[in-house]
Amino acid sequence: MRIVYLSLLGVIGLLNHPAWAERNFGSTIAIPTLGWVFDGQAQAIRPILGTLGAAIVGPQIDAGFPVATASIASQQGFAIVVSAEDQRVRTITLRNNESVVREVKAADTAPDRIVLSPSGTAALLYFSRAGRVQVITGLPLDAAVEHEFSLSDREITPTGWAVSDDGDRSLFVTGAGMTSSVRVLDANLGMYIAPFEGSSFVMSFFPDSHKALVVNQSSEIFLLEEGTPSHLGRTAGQAAVNPVAIQFSQKRTRAYIAYADGNIVEFDPAIGVARTASCNCRITDLHGLNDPSLFRITEVSASPLLLVNMADSEPRIWFVPSGRATNGRNEQ
Repeated sequence: MRIVYLSLLGVIGLLNHPAWAERNFGSTIAIPTLGWVFDGQAQAIRPILGTLGAAIVGPQIDAGFPVATASIASQQGFAIVVSAEDQRVRTITLRNNESVVREVKAADTAPDRIVLSPSGTAALLYFSRAGRVQVITGLPLDAAVEHEFSLSDREITPTGWAVSDDGDRSLFVTGAGMTSSVRVLDANLGMYIAPFEGSSFVMSFFPDSHKALVVNQSSEIFLLEEGTPSHLGRTAGQAAVNPVAIQFSQKRTRAYIAYADGNIVEFDPAIGVARTASCNCRITDLHGLNDPSLFRITEVSASPLLLVNMADSEPRIWFVPSGRATNGRNEQ
């Protein structure tokens, strides 16, 4: 513990160096970056700096405008954001020494939700008042609206979303509780209901695929392929504890399923549940960071940010002090 404490002090000292007070997030001091996180209170994206056991949430990057909402693809080094000033949708690169901001061609302003595809090559924008969906492809460098769909004529209000990497398939959860259902939106075939059992679904497409994994409130796991679900198994002991998110291993052979009660389950279709980790916390997300086996499971708040490393022989939870972002610097 003493080594970790001293390492953290060293990282904090570096963050207070004048180089970190510059407008951009570049610095002459080389500090490893684990990934990126959106800080809603600061209306900014902030790097997670250091190494596991000696990391801290760093100063906010200067995008040139306050960020109202963001969806971040850490491994691809960019974020798709909405400006709090003009509500326009833009992309921001998160690599090199300067942030590069680009507008997304033909995207409407003020989306209520942004959902990235598994590999960050496509994104779904949802506009609740208009009852409309826009699908963006060409991320991150040539982002433009590829598809637009109206949901208003169907009188449905999505509560969950997923989009494939090519942008041609989207999934929506509609309704709530026992009345919820999963709908498939195919760019060529239109929308139809997938006949799933259960309720309160979370789902994700596999990378570079139209296949998707779906988990219901009873922790039953399904494979959705060409509109047809097949039952793969169930994570025993995870009944009625609210699945939150799904991610995939780097080789795409296993799925990581996060539950709101603090458990992360590694599921292998061949053998069932392989491993389980617990953070004794309330999980709000399962967001991939730079390392494909490292995930963020909580948001920036007054409490430390929590990460889980699934690469260890036993999955391990790591805490990262978040500090408080003020004028591009951190106060502890």
